[in-house]
Amino acid sequence: MTESSSPRARYLLIATAFALALGLAGCSAAKVFTQRNGLAGEKAGVVAGNSDTVWVYSYYQIPSGSGYEVIGGVSEFKTFGNWTTYTKDDGLASALLYSIAIDGDSVWFGTADGASLFDKSKGTWRTFKTADGLVSNDVLCIAPGADKVWLGTKQGVSVYDKASGKWSSLTEEDGLIFRYVRDVAVDGDAAYFATSNGVSRFDSAKGEWSSITKDNGLGDNMVNCIVVGFDSIWFGTGAGVSRLEKSTGSWVHYGESEGLPKEGVSAAAVGSDAVWFLTQKGVARFDPAKQKWRISNEGLPATQLNDIAVGKGNVWVATNNGLVRLGGGGLSTLHIVLLVAAVCVVVGGTYAARRRAGGKVKGEEPKKKVPERPPYVLCGGNPSAENCPRCKYNILSGGSLYCKKYSKKVDYARPGGSQKAAPP
Repeated sequence: MTESSSPRARYLLIATAFALALGLAGCSAAKVFTQRNGLAGEKAGVVAGNSDTVWVYSYYQIPSGSGYEVIGGVSEFKTFGNWTTYTKDDGLASALLYSIAIDGDSVWFGTADGASLFDKSKGTWRTFKTADGLVSNDVLCIAPGADKVWLGTKQGVSVYDKASGKWSSLTEEDGLIFRYVRDVAVDGDAAYFATSNGVSRFDSAKGEWSSITKDNGLGDNMVNCIVVGFDSIWFGTGAGVSRLEKSTGSWVHYGESEGLPKEGVSAAAVGSDAVWFLTQKGVARFDPAKQKWRISNEGLPATQLNDIAVGKGNVWVATNNGLVRLGGGGLSTLHIVLLVAAVCVVVGGTYAARRRAGGKVKGEEPKKKVPERPPYVLCGGNPSAENCPRCKYNILSGGSLYCKKYSKKVDYARPGGSQKAAPP
Protein backbone atom coordinates (compact mmCIF):
# COMPACT_ATOMS: atom_id res chain seq x y z
CA MET A 1 0.00 0.00 0.00
CA THR A 2 1.26 3.51 -0.79
CA GLU A 3 0.87 6.68 1.21
CA SER A 4 -1.60 7.94 -1.35
CA SER A 5 -4.10 5.16 -0.50
CA SER A 6 -7.28 6.31 1.20
CA PRO A 7 -7.67 5.96 4.99
CA ARG A 8 -10.74 3.80 4.40
CA ALA A 9 -8.65 1.33 2.43
CA ARG A 10 -6.03 1.19 5.17
CA TYR A 11 -8.63 0.56 7.88
CA LEU A 12 -10.29 -2.19 5.86
CA LEU A 13 -6.98 -3.87 5.15
CA ILE A 14 -6.07 -3.82 8.86
CA ALA A 15 -9.44 -5.35 9.77
CA THR A 16 -9.06 -7.99 7.07
CA ALA A 17 -5.57 -8.89 8.23
CA PHE A 18 -6.90 -9.34 11.78
CA ALA A 19 -9.77 -11.55 10.59
CA LEU A 20 -7.43 -13.64 8.45
CA ALA A 21 -5.07 -14.07 11.38
CA LEU A 22 -7.93 -15.43 13.48
CA GLY A 23 -8.99 -17.74 10.71
CA LEU A 24 -5.51 -19.06 10.02
CA ALA A 25 -4.92 -19.54 13.74
CA GLY A 26 -7.94 -21.86 13.75
CA CYS A 27 -6.74 -23.78 10.67
CA SER A 28 -3.63 -25.42 12.03
CA ALA A 29 -2.79 -28.98 11.11
CA ALA A 30 -4.19 -30.25 14.43
CA LYS A 31 -6.08 -28.26 17.05
CA VAL A 32 -7.22 -29.50 20.45
CA PHE A 33 -10.44 -28.30 22.11
CA THR A 34 -11.07 -28.70 25.84
CA GLN A 35 -12.85 -26.83 28.62
CA ARG A 36 -10.63 -23.83 27.91
CA ASN A 37 -12.28 -23.55 24.50
CA GLY A 38 -15.81 -23.94 25.81
CA LEU A 39 -16.40 -27.70 26.05
CA ALA A 40 -18.17 -29.21 29.04
CA GLY A 41 -15.17 -31.32 30.08
CA GLU A 42 -11.58 -32.30 29.33
CA LYS A 43 -12.43 -35.76 28.01
CA ALA A 44 -14.26 -36.09 24.70
CA GLY A 45 -16.30 -39.26 24.40
CA VAL A 46 -18.51 -38.95 21.32
CA VAL A 47 -18.45 -36.71 18.25
CA ALA A 48 -20.75 -36.31 15.22
CA GLY A 49 -20.74 -33.94 12.29
CA ASN A 50 -21.89 -33.03 8.79
CA SER A 51 -21.12 -30.26 6.32
CA ASP A 52 -22.89 -27.67 8.47
CA THR A 53 -22.08 -28.47 12.07
CA VAL A 54 -20.15 -30.54 14.64
CA TRP A 55 -21.39 -31.82 18.00
CA VAL A 56 -19.27 -33.35 20.75
CA TYR A 57 -19.95 -34.90 24.13
CA SER A 58 -17.29 -34.11 26.75
CA TYR A 59 -17.09 -34.72 30.45
CA TYR A 60 -15.03 -34.86 33.63
CA GLN A 61 -15.29 -36.93 36.79
CA ILE A 62 -15.42 -36.00 40.46
CA PRO A 63 -15.12 -38.33 43.47
CA SER A 64 -18.48 -39.44 44.78
CA GLY A 65 -18.75 -41.96 47.58
CA SER A 66 -16.71 -45.02 46.64
CA GLY A 67 -16.64 -44.07 42.96
CA TYR A 68 -16.92 -41.11 40.64
CA GLU A 69 -19.71 -38.92 39.36
CA VAL A 70 -19.72 -37.95 35.69
CA ILE A 71 -20.26 -34.27 34.89
CA GLY A 72 -20.72 -33.58 31.21
CA GLY A 73 -22.64 -32.05 28.37
CA VAL A 74 -22.89 -31.64 24.61
CA SER A 75 -21.38 -28.76 22.63
CA GLU A 76 -21.97 -27.43 19.12
CA PHE A 77 -19.10 -25.87 17.16
CA LYS A 78 -19.48 -22.19 16.25
CA THR A 79 -17.46 -19.67 14.22
CA PHE A 80 -13.77 -19.20 15.14
CA GLY A 81 -13.79 -22.25 17.42
CA ASN A 82 -16.41 -21.09 19.93
CA TRP A 83 -18.79 -23.67 21.34
CA THR A 84 -22.35 -23.59 22.66
CA THR A 85 -22.76 -26.14 25.45
CA TYR A 86 -25.91 -27.83 26.78
CA THR A 87 -26.21 -29.91 29.97
CA LYS A 88 -28.92 -31.56 32.05
CA ASP A 89 -29.99 -28.09 33.19
CA ASP A 90 -30.92 -27.30 29.57
CA GLY A 91 -32.82 -30.53 28.91
CA LEU A 92 -30.25 -33.27 28.24
CA ALA A 93 -31.47 -36.55 29.74
CA SER A 94 -28.18 -37.56 31.37
CA ALA A 95 -24.61 -36.41 31.90
CA LEU A 96 -23.44 -39.81 30.60
CA LEU A 97 -23.68 -40.00 26.82
CA TYR A 98 -23.09 -42.86 24.35
CA SER A 99 -24.03 -41.46 20.94
CA ILE A 100 -24.96 -38.41 18.85
CA ALA A 101 -26.80 -38.30 15.51
CA ILE A 102 -27.62 -35.23 13.39
CA ASP A 103 -30.80 -35.23 11.31
CA GLY A 104 -31.23 -31.77 9.80
CA ASP A 105 -32.35 -29.39 12.55
CA SER A 106 -32.94 -32.36 14.84
CA VAL A 107 -30.06 -33.69 16.95
CA TRP A 108 -30.42 -36.98 18.81
CA PHE A 109 -28.43 -37.90 21.92
CA GLY A 110 -28.24 -41.44 23.24
CA THR A 111 -27.70 -41.37 26.98
CA ALA A 112 -27.65 -43.71 29.95
CA ASP A 113 -31.14 -42.50 30.84
CA GLY A 114 -33.01 -42.35 27.56
CA ALA A 115 -32.80 -40.57 24.21
CA SER A 116 -32.88 -36.78 24.05
CA LEU A 117 -34.06 -34.89 20.96
CA PHE A 118 -33.00 -31.28 20.45
CA ASP A 119 -34.84 -29.16 17.87
CA LYS A 120 -32.37 -26.45 16.82
CA SER A 121 -34.95 -24.40 14.94
CA LYS A 122 -37.19 -24.14 18.01
CA GLY A 123 -34.55 -24.48 20.72
CA THR A 124 -36.63 -27.16 22.47
CA TRP A 125 -35.69 -30.43 24.16
CA ARG A 126 -37.58 -33.71 24.51
CA THR A 127 -36.56 -36.97 26.19
CA PHE A 128 -37.85 -40.48 25.44
CA LYS A 129 -37.57 -43.38 27.91
CA THR A 130 -38.99 -46.86 28.31
CA ALA A 131 -42.27 -45.34 29.47
CA ASP A 132 -42.50 -43.62 26.07
CA GLY A 133 -41.73 -46.77 24.09
CA LEU A 134 -37.96 -47.35 24.24
CA VAL A 135 -36.88 -50.95 24.68
CA SER A 136 -34.11 -49.76 27.03
CA ASN A 137 -32.94 -46.44 28.50
CA ASP A 138 -29.32 -47.24 27.64
CA VAL A 139 -29.17 -45.86 24.06
CA LEU A 140 -25.79 -46.88 22.61
CA CYS A 141 -26.15 -45.78 18.97
CA ILE A 142 -28.50 -43.81 16.71
CA ALA A 143 -28.93 -43.64 12.92
CA PRO A 144 -31.59 -41.42 11.29
CA GLY A 145 -33.15 -42.63 8.04
CA ALA A 146 -35.53 -41.03 5.59
CA ASP A 147 -38.69 -41.68 7.61
CA LYS A 148 -37.42 -43.52 10.69
CA VAL A 149 -34.78 -43.14 13.38
CA TRP A 150 -33.05 -46.35 14.49
CA LEU A 151 -31.73 -46.58 18.05
CA GLY A 152 -29.56 -49.45 19.26
CA THR A 153 -29.71 -50.22 22.97
CA LYS A 154 -28.50 -52.84 25.44
CA GLN A 155 -31.78 -54.71 25.01
CA GLY A 156 -32.47 -54.45 21.30
CA VAL A 157 -33.50 -51.82 18.75
CA SER A 158 -36.06 -49.05 19.11
CA VAL A 159 -37.52 -47.47 15.96
CA TYR A 160 -39.01 -43.96 15.92
CA ASP A 161 -41.48 -43.13 13.15
CA LYS A 162 -40.98 -39.48 12.20
CA ALA A 163 -44.45 -39.01 10.75
CA SER A 164 -46.50 -40.50 13.58
CA GLY A 165 -44.09 -40.03 16.48
CA LYS A 166 -44.71 -43.64 17.52
CA TRP A 167 -42.19 -46.20 18.73
CA SER A 168 -41.69 -49.86 17.88
CA SER A 169 -39.08 -52.41 18.99
CA LEU A 170 -36.95 -55.12 17.39
CA THR A 171 -35.47 -57.80 19.63
CA GLU A 172 -33.96 -61.27 19.44
CA GLU A 173 -37.47 -62.67 19.26
CA ASP A 174 -38.02 -60.73 16.04
CA GLY A 175 -34.77 -61.87 14.42
CA LEU A 176 -32.02 -59.68 15.90
CA ILE A 177 -28.84 -61.74 16.17
CA PHE A 178 -27.96 -60.35 19.63
CA ARG A 179 -29.72 -57.87 21.90
CA TYR A 180 -26.68 -55.68 22.73
CA VAL A 181 -26.39 -53.40 19.67
CA ARG A 182 -23.03 -51.62 19.38
CA ASP A 183 -23.71 -49.60 16.25
CA VAL A 184 -26.35 -49.05 13.59
CA ALA A 185 -26.16 -47.83 9.98
CA VAL A 186 -28.89 -47.12 7.43
CA ASP A 187 -28.69 -47.75 3.69
CA GLY A 188 -32.00 -46.98 2.02
CA ASP A 189 -34.63 -49.35 3.39
CA ALA A 190 -32.01 -51.54 5.07
CA ALA A 191 -30.72 -51.10 8.60
CA TYR A 192 -27.54 -52.84 9.80
CA PHE A 193 -26.97 -53.66 13.47
CA ALA A 194 -23.49 -54.41 14.82
CA THR A 195 -23.17 -56.88 17.69
CA SER A 196 -20.57 -59.14 19.23
CA ASN A 197 -22.20 -62.09 17.43
CA GLY A 198 -22.08 -60.58 13.95
CA VAL A 199 -24.39 -58.24 12.04
CA SER A 200 -28.15 -58.27 11.58
CA ARG A 201 -29.67 -56.72 8.47
CA PHE A 202 -33.32 -55.70 8.49
CA ASP A 203 -35.16 -54.73 5.31
CA SER A 204 -37.89 -52.43 6.60
CA ALA A 205 -39.76 -52.37 3.29
CA LYS A 206 -40.06 -56.17 3.15
CA GLY A 207 -39.87 -56.88 6.88
CA GLU A 208 -37.10 -59.44 6.26
CA TRP A 209 -34.08 -60.30 8.42
CA SER A 210 -30.69 -61.68 7.44
CA SER A 211 -27.45 -62.30 9.33
CA ILE A 212 -23.87 -61.49 8.32
CA THR A 213 -21.17 -63.46 10.13
CA LYS A 214 -17.80 -65.10 9.51
CA ASP A 215 -19.65 -67.95 7.88
CA ASN A 216 -20.79 -65.75 4.98
CA GLY A 217 -17.95 -63.28 4.52
CA LEU A 218 -17.46 -61.12 7.61
CA GLY A 219 -13.87 -60.95 8.87
CA ASP A 220 -14.83 -61.33 12.55
CA ASN A 221 -18.07 -61.64 14.51
CA MET A 222 -17.04 -58.90 16.95
CA VAL A 223 -18.33 -55.85 15.08
CA ASN A 224 -17.94 -52.45 16.72
CA CYS A 225 -18.97 -50.03 13.97
CA ILE A 226 -20.65 -49.82 10.55
CA VAL A 227 -20.57 -47.01 7.97
CA VAL A 228 -21.93 -46.69 4.43
CA GLY A 229 -20.08 -45.03 1.57
CA PHE A 230 -18.35 -45.46 -1.80
CA ASP A 231 -20.87 -48.10 -2.88
CA SER A 232 -19.84 -50.27 0.08
CA ILE A 233 -20.79 -51.25 3.60
CA TRP A 234 -17.76 -50.99 5.92
CA PHE A 235 -17.58 -53.07 9.10
CA GLY A 236 -15.03 -52.30 11.81
CA THR A 237 -14.31 -55.58 13.57
CA GLY A 238 -11.93 -57.09 16.08
CA ALA A 239 -9.88 -58.46 13.17
CA GLY A 240 -9.72 -55.32 11.01
CA VAL A 241 -12.01 -53.81 8.38
CA SER A 242 -14.41 -55.85 6.27
CA ARG A 243 -15.81 -54.20 3.15
CA LEU A 244 -18.94 -55.44 1.40
CA GLU A 245 -19.16 -54.04 -2.13
CA LYS A 246 -22.83 -53.52 -2.85
CA SER A 247 -22.64 -53.68 -6.64
CA THR A 248 -20.87 -57.05 -6.72
CA GLY A 249 -21.63 -58.56 -3.32
CA SER A 250 -17.93 -59.35 -2.89
CA TRP A 251 -15.88 -58.96 0.28
CA VAL A 252 -12.53 -57.25 0.85
CA HIS A 253 -10.67 -57.51 4.16
CA TYR A 254 -8.03 -55.11 5.50
CA GLY A 255 -5.66 -55.86 8.38
CA GLU A 256 -2.23 -54.79 9.54
CA SER A 257 -0.58 -56.26 6.46
CA GLU A 258 -2.77 -54.03 4.26
CA GLY A 259 -2.01 -50.82 6.18
CA LEU A 260 -4.07 -50.75 9.38
CA PRO A 261 -1.98 -49.73 12.42
CA LYS A 262 -3.92 -52.26 14.51
CA GLU A 263 -6.59 -54.78 13.57
CA GLY A 264 -9.05 -53.90 16.34
CA VAL A 265 -11.29 -51.12 14.91
CA SER A 266 -13.54 -49.23 17.32
CA ALA A 267 -15.10 -46.43 15.23
CA ALA A 268 -15.35 -45.22 11.62
CA ALA A 269 -16.44 -42.20 9.58
CA VAL A 270 -16.94 -41.51 5.88
CA GLY A 271 -15.55 -38.38 4.24
CA SER A 272 -15.80 -36.98 0.73
CA ASP A 273 -12.71 -38.83 -0.51
CA ALA A 274 -11.78 -41.33 2.21
CA VAL A 275 -13.00 -43.59 5.01
CA TRP A 276 -11.50 -43.08 8.47
CA PHE A 277 -11.04 -45.71 11.19
CA LEU A 278 -9.99 -45.65 14.84
CA THR A 279 -7.72 -48.39 16.12
CA GLN A 280 -5.82 -49.03 19.32
CA LYS A 281 -2.72 -47.57 17.69
CA GLY A 282 -4.13 -44.49 16.02
CA VAL A 283 -6.16 -43.17 13.11
CA ALA A 284 -6.15 -44.87 9.71
CA ARG A 285 -7.32 -43.28 6.47
CA PHE A 286 -8.27 -45.33 3.43
CA ASP A 287 -8.57 -43.78 -0.04
CA PRO A 288 -10.96 -45.98 -2.10
CA ALA A 289 -9.93 -44.33 -5.39
CA LYS A 290 -6.23 -45.00 -4.92
CA GLN A 291 -6.67 -48.11 -2.75
CA LYS A 292 -4.12 -46.74 -0.29
CA TRP A 293 -3.89 -46.51 3.49
CA ARG A 294 -2.35 -43.73 5.50
CA ILE A 295 -1.84 -43.47 9.26
CA SER A 296 -2.68 -40.02 10.69
CA ASN A 297 -1.51 -39.75 14.29
CA GLU A 298 0.21 -36.37 14.14
CA GLY A 299 -1.17 -33.94 16.72
CA LEU A 300 -3.17 -36.47 18.74
CA PRO A 301 -2.91 -35.54 22.44
CA ALA A 302 -3.76 -39.00 23.79
CA THR A 303 -3.50 -42.67 22.94
CA GLN A 304 -7.07 -43.35 24.11
CA LEU A 305 -9.21 -42.57 21.07
CA ASN A 306 -12.97 -42.77 21.62
CA ASP A 307 -14.77 -41.65 18.46
CA ILE A 308 -14.26 -40.09 15.03
CA ALA A 309 -16.43 -37.97 12.71
CA VAL A 310 -16.23 -35.81 9.59
CA GLY A 311 -17.78 -32.35 9.91
CA LYS A 312 -17.42 -28.88 8.40
CA GLY A 313 -14.72 -30.17 6.07
CA ASN A 314 -12.52 -31.59 8.83
CA VAL A 315 -11.87 -34.85 10.64
CA TRP A 316 -12.60 -34.78 14.39
CA VAL A 317 -11.26 -37.28 16.92
CA ALA A 318 -12.62 -37.56 20.47
CA THR A 319 -9.84 -38.48 22.92
CA ASN A 320 -9.32 -38.64 26.65
CA ASN A 321 -7.38 -35.36 26.42
CA GLY A 322 -9.92 -33.39 24.42
CA LEU A 323 -11.40 -33.15 20.95
CA VAL A 324 -8.88 -32.95 18.10
CA ARG A 325 -9.54 -31.38 14.72
CA LEU A 326 -7.28 -32.85 12.07
CA GLY A 327 -6.43 -31.40 8.69
CA GLY A 328 -7.23 -27.71 9.15
CA GLY A 329 -10.39 -26.03 8.05
CA GLY A 330 -9.12 -23.53 5.50
CA LEU A 331 -10.43 -20.00 5.25
CA SER A 332 -14.10 -19.37 5.82
CA THR A 333 -16.34 -17.61 3.32
CA LEU A 334 -16.20 -14.50 5.50
CA HIS A 335 -12.40 -14.46 5.32
CA ILE A 336 -12.42 -14.79 1.54
CA VAL A 337 -15.00 -12.02 1.11
CA LEU A 338 -13.03 -9.68 3.37
CA LEU A 339 -9.82 -10.39 1.53
CA VAL A 340 -11.34 -9.73 -1.90
CA ALA A 341 -13.04 -6.55 -0.65
CA ALA A 342 -9.81 -5.26 0.87
CA VAL A 343 -7.85 -5.85 -2.31
CA CYS A 344 -10.49 -4.10 -4.42
CA VAL A 345 -10.70 -1.08 -2.11
CA VAL A 346 -6.94 -0.74 -1.74
CA VAL A 347 -6.29 -1.01 -5.47
CA GLY A 348 -9.15 1.35 -6.26
CA GLY A 349 -8.06 3.84 -3.60
CA THR A 350 -4.48 3.85 -4.83
CA TYR A 351 -5.57 4.32 -8.43
CA ALA A 352 -7.91 7.20 -7.59
CA ALA A 353 -5.37 8.92 -5.35
CA ARG A 354 -2.73 8.89 -8.04
CA ARG A 355 -5.18 10.19 -10.63
CA ARG A 356 -6.12 13.06 -8.34
CA ALA A 357 -2.46 13.83 -7.79
CA GLY A 358 -1.91 13.97 -11.57
CA GLY A 359 0.42 11.03 -11.54
CA LYS A 360 0.52 8.26 -14.02
CA VAL A 361 -0.72 4.93 -12.80
CA LYS A 362 1.50 2.03 -13.75
CA GLY A 363 0.19 0.22 -16.78
CA GLU A 364 -2.11 3.08 -17.81
CA GLU A 365 -1.77 4.35 -21.37
CA PRO A 366 -1.84 8.14 -21.78
CA LYS A 367 -5.21 9.21 -23.06
CA LYS A 368 -5.42 11.17 -26.31
CA LYS A 369 -6.88 14.63 -26.03
CA VAL A 370 -10.32 14.63 -27.52
CA PRO A 371 -11.12 17.92 -29.29
CA GLU A 372 -14.02 19.81 -27.89
CA ARG A 373 -17.16 19.30 -29.89
CA PRO A 374 -18.44 22.50 -31.46
CA PRO A 375 -21.63 23.77 -29.93
CA TYR A 376 -23.05 24.51 -33.39
CA VAL A 377 -24.67 22.51 -36.11
CA LEU A 378 -22.08 21.61 -38.74
CA CYS A 379 -22.80 21.40 -42.42
CA GLY A 380 -21.27 17.96 -42.91
CA GLY A 381 -18.89 19.19 -45.65
CA ASN A 382 -21.45 21.21 -47.59
CA PRO A 383 -21.30 24.80 -46.39
CA SER A 384 -24.46 26.74 -47.08
CA ALA A 385 -25.78 30.19 -46.43
CA GLU A 386 -28.25 28.74 -43.94
CA ASN A 387 -25.73 26.85 -41.82
CA CYS A 388 -22.59 28.95 -42.11
CA PRO A 389 -23.69 31.71 -39.71
CA ARG A 390 -23.92 29.07 -36.99
CA CYS A 391 -20.56 27.38 -37.62
CA LYS A 392 -17.61 28.46 -35.53
CA TYR A 393 -15.21 27.51 -38.35
CA ASN A 394 -16.42 30.36 -40.59
CA ILE A 395 -14.80 33.79 -40.81
CA LEU A 396 -15.40 36.88 -42.91
CA SER A 397 -13.38 36.92 -46.10
CA GLY A 398 -13.91 39.51 -48.79
CA GLY A 399 -17.61 39.96 -48.21
CA SER A 400 -18.17 36.21 -48.08
CA LEU A 401 -18.08 33.57 -45.42
CA TYR A 402 -15.02 31.40 -45.50
CA CYS A 403 -15.25 27.87 -44.06
CA LYS A 404 -11.95 27.07 -42.40
CA LYS A 405 -12.95 23.44 -41.75
CA TYR A 406 -13.56 22.64 -45.40
CA SER A 407 -11.50 25.47 -47.07
CA LYS A 408 -14.49 26.77 -48.95
CA LYS A 409 -15.96 30.17 -49.63
CA VAL A 410 -19.66 30.56 -49.25
CA ASP A 411 -21.64 33.40 -50.70
CA TYR A 412 -24.00 34.87 -48.20
CA ALA A 413 -26.95 37.01 -49.18
CA ARG A 414 -29.55 38.26 -46.83
CA PRO A 415 -33.07 37.74 -48.08
CA GLY A 416 -34.30 40.86 -49.90
CA GLY A 417 -31.11 42.79 -49.15
CA SER A 418 -27.69 43.41 -50.50
CA GLN A 419 -24.86 41.00 -50.19
CA LYS A 420 -23.06 41.43 -46.93
CA ALA A 421 -20.84 39.40 -44.77
CA ALA A 422 -22.61 37.86 -41.81
CA PRO A 423 -21.02 38.05 -38.42
CA PRO A 424 -19.08 34.95 -37.41
